[in-house]
Amino acid sequence: MLEFSNKYFKPNSLKALCPTQIIASGPDSDWPSIMQAILESINAAKKSVKICTPYFVPNASIVSAIINTALSGVDVQILLPTNPDSRVAKAVSISYLGELLDAGVKIYMYTKGMMHAKYLCVDEAFCTIGSANIDIRSFEYNFEINTVIYDTKTTKSLVNIFESDKQNSYLLTKEQWNNRPFRKKLAQGFMRIVAPLL
Repeated sequence: MLEFSNKYFKPNSLKALCPTQIIASGPDSDWPSIMQAILESINAAKKSVKICTPYFVPNASIVSAIINTALSGVDVQILLPTNPDSRVAKAVSISYLGELLDAGVKIYMYTKGMMHAKYLCVDEAFCTIGSANIDIRSFEYNFEINTVIYDTKTTKSLVNIFESDKQNSYLLTKEQWNNRPFRKKLAQGFMRIVAPLL
């Protein structure tokens, strides 16, 4: 029998507790735990949702949650890279933005190089950060792990990073979206169809 021993736990100077939860998911999981945690947190938002992800290929449940939350008056903001490291990923991500803009979601396009941060903050009280993107592959096919943090101080520090990165971003407008070249509209529409296969 394994017995507890202090020799495995070195003394530390922790002054306060920060409640956290580790969530893993992958093709061997019974449930898409990370997606479910993200979905529930978006649905529970009362004031704000801030999403930062390099690859944005959400499933229908996440899209509906984002739209419904924005339409309910919650301030929903998404930060995406202008130039991700994959042209395919960019085309797919862009294809989702029109309906979100219609619902009042604010979408910021990061311009200072490749942005690879992956986190979500809700109401400056809850956040999750880890390896999972907001995309179907991360939710269903990849082995991913996220930390869920139930702490205002930690969440506010991530919100501050989000706000700082917005200084190196531009706010995507509906006019910019509608005026993109026809060839891009065509390519993005096609990529939207095949997104679940990517």
